[in-house]
Amino acid sequence: MTAAPRPPGLEDTSMARPRTRLTDRWVLITGAGHGLGRALAGAFADAGSRIIVTDSDPSGIGMTTGWLNRRGNTVMGLEMDVTCPKSVERARREVMTRAGALDVLVNNAGIVRGGLFTDVSVNEHLATFEVNTHGPIRVTHAFLPVVLDSPIAHLVNIVSAS
Repeated sequence: MTAAPRPPGLEDTSMARPRTRLTDRWVLITGAGHGLGRALAGAFADAGSRIIVTDSDPSGIGMTTGWLNRRGNTVMGLEMDVTCPKSVERARREVMTRAGALDVLVNNAGIVRGGLFTDVSVNEHLATFEVNTHGPIRVTHAFLPVVLDSPIAHLVNIVSAS
């Protein structure tokens, strides 16, 4: 059996981008108080990164930061509501004061309201759009100038719904 062909441009693996070293790099993850965000925080921490856990839920922040602290990771927890410009700006100032840098920004915060379209209220649809669409835009505008100062600047946007 032969392997599937590689996509165009990747036939020669020497063209593949070298893996970025994340040791001692600051990584901010939105929505890191629960679920995928918490798992991402653990994965980046396993790579040696310093983690900035942000979420709108203080108890989720506490659970994730506690878990990472018990593992011996460098971690900072910040309450940040991606729908609130003042909250995002406050978090940006705190990151600059405490970390002094940001290398990777992961926009992961998101919500989804289940059910048939007609069973979900207009306000619930708008709230979902505010968090899932406007949130990453707002956070990126606040933090991208800081990230771009890093020699390994990375921006990751995660969006999904089912």
